[in-house]
Formats: sequence, structure tokens, C-alpha cells
Amino acid sequence: MNYVTNSDFDRLTRVNLKAFIRRAFAELNPTAEFVDEWYIDAIVFELKMIMAGRSRNLILNMPPRTLKSIIVSVAWVAFMLGHNPTETFMCVSYSDDLAHKFANDFRKVLNSEWYKRCFPGTRIGSKDSEDQIVLTAGGGRISKSIMGSMTGFGGNYIVFDDPMKPMDALSEATRNKINELFRSTFPSRFNDRRTGVMVVVMQRVHVEDPTGFLLGQSDKWRHISLPAIAEFEQTVQLGPYKFHRRKPGDLLSPIRLPLAELNQLKLDLGPDNFEAQYQQSPVPPGGNMIKRAWFSARYKELPLHEDILLVVQSWDTANKGSPENDWSVCTTWIITRDFKYYLVDVWRRQVNYPELRAALIEQAEKWSANRVVIEDAGTAMALLQEGLPILGLEGVKPKMDKQARMAVATVKMAASRMLLPESASWLPILETELFSFPSVAHDDQCDSISQMLNDPVIDNMVMWAKLGGA
Repeated sequence: MNYVTNSDFDRLTRVNLKAFIRRAFAELNPTAEFVDEWYIDAIVFELKMIMAGRSRNLILNMPPRTLKSIIVSVAWVAFMLGHNPTETFMCVSYSDDLAHKFANDFRKVLNSEWYKRCFPGTRIGSKDSEDQIVLTAGGGRISKSIMGSMTGFGGNYIVFDDPMKPMDALSEATRNKINELFRSTFPSRFNDRRTGVMVVVMQRVHVEDPTGFLLGQSDKWRHISLPAIAEFEQTVQLGPYKFHRRKPGDLLSPIRLPLAELNQLKLDLGPDNFEAQYQQSPVPPGGNMIKRAWFSARYKELPLHEDILLVVQSWDTANKGSPENDWSVCTTWIITRDFKYYLVDVWRRQVNYPELRAALIEQAEKWSANRVVIEDAGTAMALLQEGLPILGLEGVKPKMDKQARMAVATVKMAASRMLLPESASWLPILETELFSFPSVAHDDQCDSISQMLNDPVIDNMVMWAKLGGA
């Protein structure tokens, strides 16, 4: 008979992050059972991507009571410092009390006998307070509230664990203040901005919360959103070659968050708060002008070549490329012979004129577009005057305002003729903008979509094909 000794367990704990998480959980919750669910592997995989240097910017959106704080703010930080006690982590939460709670849990793990055996080089030094734990090797963990003073503090890693509470999300002034910290203050807290890592772990609380703000500002983020109840098929990576497929209606955690409890929470919180905090969708489930139900069917694979009628691109260009301006957007579409509109790619950047010109040509060549439409205004006027070597390039002038154009486009959406992919790197940002329209800070993707769906030339081509034309 084989027995697992403490030394065997210690060796596994030292090298295996998930084993370490289980042991840390047991240390902090000695009477509770650790429920091993698939999404824990998903979180561990994302953290391993950071540890391997393949990711530096992670946003993880999950409901409350799914162990996300213990895993990231406590166990992962302790594991990392066990392997390199010279690293420095800054951990930020919405209040001092919450930040100190996570710091106390972290301290308890480091002071455990098993941790001391596993990582003999990681010890708490002379500095051991609620705000700062300094290790004898020089690294450590700093705990701060989101509104607290950051002067004099920095780190190689900055971890945000619930940086905005639901009540604060109701105040536009507070939202703007916190988001401005993400834009201007926190990036300057890195010891080295070239290698600094930022991890945001939170439940969604508003369309303009830090998740919405950060995703709207940049496409550099690796974004993992795990609703309590799957609304459509979702493929989640658990390892290099391992994936979990969720079907509509699948529960994230049947044990921690059973359906009966979720239904009661929906009644207690109200539909809007439930959709934000538990479904990670801070707009009502039906959407605003554009309804989620219209996109319940998602495509997994692109249409076959013989089924393709047209490849179309729609451009909405910004006047300038500086960060405070709008984005330039190109949506690429495949229109099939059964008159479905497949959104296959979204290019979205803040670029100057030469980069925009190069992108226009590059995107058309990449997708072999048959028709490229661009709003004939601002920067686009100069692009059109150049006579670029792009097949089917044409400027179009809008005849209605943004909302009116989108209202017309929703006819095709409501008929389920516009199809979104099951997964894509650009999809979360697009969905946030699409289902929040018109209440969004940036609506460039929406403008590109409505421009394509309303294009009369494309409509004529589709009508001609319906009548049997070539």
C-alpha cells in the first residue's frame, strides 16, 4: 500500500499552483470542503500564462462566492512570493477593511507550518502591518484601498480585487474618479512599466466600471468573463490543450451557487443588479436598443467557400489617433447565399493617418473584400481622394443620426440575419458596446455595423442574388 507523506504533499504544493490553492483554502477554512470545479482550472491556467510571461494584463469577471479572491489575491500572491521573495505585489480593493482582510489571510498562509516547509526562503521581516508586509528578502505585499494614497508605493504586480463596490457604481462622479486612477495613476505605480503585470478580479457592477473602462480603452487585455448561468455556448480554456464547453443554462457552480439560490438572488437584487454582479453583463438581459435574444444562435465555423455571396468591410474612422479621441473601426462580414450576415472580424485602433491608410489596404487584402464602405467625412474624405487601390471602395454619407441608423439596422438583427461568433478576442468589447447602445462612451463599432447593414448597394446585391442574378 502506498502512503502520501507530508514531504510528498509539500513537494506537490511547492510546484503545483492548484495544489497550493487547495492547501491555502484548507488553512483559511479548516472546517469547509474544497469543491473542485472546472472554472478553478480556468483561473489557474490564466495565472500560469502570467507566470510564463505570456500575459501581462488580465481581467477576470466572476460572481461573488466563487473563491476568486482567495485564489488570486491570497494564494497566488503567496505562491509567487514563495518562488521569488524579492517580488513586490500591490493589492487594491474598494475599502481598507476588504484590503486588510485579504492581507490577514495572506499573512496566515505565510505563517503556516506547511508554507514554511515548502518555502524556507520566504519569511516575513520586520515590517508587518495591515498595509504592508515586507519579506526578509526584500519583496512583499502592499494592501491599499482604491481611494487610498499610493504615494511612495509601487510594485512589479498590481492586483485589483473588487476595486469598485455596487453602491459606488451608482455615482457617475465616483466611477469617473476611479477610472481616472486606472488611466493615470496606477500605471505609474509599476517598478518597471515595460514588465509590470496588472490583474483585475471583480464582479461587474456597471457598464462603466473598471472592466468596461479598461476594455474600452485598449485591446491589450486578456478578458475572461464567467457568468453564473451561461447565456450562450462558451468555450473556456483550462490548459494548453484542454477546454470546457458551456451550454446555455449551464451553472458556473451548482454547489456554491445552485439555481434555486440564483433565482432568489435575482428577486432580492433586482434584474439589473443580478445581471451585472452574477451574469457579468451590466446591462439588462434584453439589452437596450439591441436585444441579446437576437444573437442567441452563434456560429462556430465560417461558411464554406461555395456558400459565400460577398465579403464586405465597413469603416468608421476617427479624425485623430490620440488616446482621448474615438477609435477607428473596421468590421469584416461574410454574406452568404442564404442571406445571413456573419461578423467575422473587428479591427479597432487609435491610429494616425498613415497607419489608418495602411490598415485600410491591409484589411481589404487580408479578407479579399468585394466591397469596402467608409463614411465620407473627416479623415475618410482624404483617404477617398487618394484613389487607394482597393476593390469596391466607396464613401457613403449618412442621412440619419446614429440612433435612427441603428433602429433601421435592427430589422436584420431581429430577424436573426446578423450572426456573431461563439468566441473571438474582440467579442467582449463589441458586446459591451452593442448591447449598451446608445448609452456608451464609444459607439464606433456600432456605427460601423449599422453602416454595413443599411448599405443600399449591398441590399441591391443581395436582392439580385435572391432573384437568381450572378
